[in-house]
Amino acid sequence: MSEQVLILGRSGSGKSTSIENLDPEKTAVINVVGKSMPFKGWKRKYNIENKNYYASRSYSDIILVINRFAQLGKEVIVLDDVQYLMSGEFMDKAKIGGWDKYTDMAANFYNLIEKTIKPISREKGIYFFLLSHTDESDQNNIKMKTIGKLLDEKIIVEGLFTIVLFAEGRITENKPLKYFRTQGLGNDSCKSPRGMFEEMEIPNDLNYVLTKIKEYEGEE
Repeated sequence: MSEQVLILGRSGSGKSTSIENLDPEKTAVINVVGKSMPFKGWKRKYNIENKNYYASRSYSDIILVINRFAQLGKEVIVLDDVQYLMSGEFMDKAKIGGWDKYTDMAANFYNLIEKTIKPISREKGIYFFLLSHTDESDQNNIKMKTIGKLLDEKIIVEGLFTIVLFAEGRITENKPLKYFRTQGLGNDSCKSPRGMFEEMEIPNDLNYVLTKIKEYEGEE
């Protein structure tokens, strides 16, 4: 079995930190913006020499690398800051007029999910985690951050996933507490299958999420 999971949250909400407890021997990380990961020792765990790390915002490069990681037998592939694929492409085409560029941006992102990630996930049994920023409308509705209206109005990215977790946090006893929310509040797209997670709030730990998904699959 396998699953593709979308993790949404504001910058600093703990999305990238949630990678820390995954097994680097079984995990590969694609870092779209190439920034440092926010946990100690990440460069020792994830690097090119270990064949489990790649930094790029090129769709063609990322598709090749996903296939390469699949051939290496990785169990988990994480795409961190995946929304920057769209925003980076937007900035590259900022001086180009017309609406075709928005169609291209939407198609590139949609095809990455539907024509690369999902087929490889099913064929190879790989679990994919896509980490992305959120966007909030004037009506306080919260969704994945995208570029243009095509993905929002015609596709709805969250609808392509069975599991959409929200990275959130609050202050408890003067200390920050970060967690994943597993179900929606009416103004967002957070969701997970009934019975997969016992609690509304779970640790912001992708290894914990992976374990729960495997347990759920084993009960089906």
